[in-house]
Amino acid sequence: MPIPEHRSDSGRSPTEFTFDLSLYRLSAIQKAAYRFTGPFRVELDRVTESQVRVKLVPHPGNSPSVDPNTLPNEVLDQELRETVADETRGVRELLLAQAFSNLPLTDPVGENADYRDDPLKIAEIRSPSH
Repeated sequence: MPIPEHRSDSGRSPTEFTFDLSLYRLSAIQKAAYRFTGPFRVELDRVTESQVRVKLVPHPGNSPSVDPNTLPNEVLDQELRETVADETRGVRELLLAQAFSNLPLTDPVGENADYRDDPLKIAEIRSPSH
């Protein structure tokens, strides 16, 4: 995965990163940038249709306790969180629905019975009703 374009001078000057939107979702970049809003003024600019620039400007008189050069790692972390959320959405929705319903996820009769007894009458042949 390519490293985002990065510009920074020593001292208290702004730190800039350009991220490729074909690699990172805009929402992941925004979430990562938000984590830096305490010690920095954060500026996001769309450079091209496929690139976003994030500029971290230290607040005057503030000595940031966060290294602005960790932003690319934070963007990657947020992107992976979104990927995991997408991949597990169905399971989370099922668990949430079950938590707020009074219905069990499994059938207690079918789960605890001996299949030879056929408690759900699955083996019965039913004639079509006319």
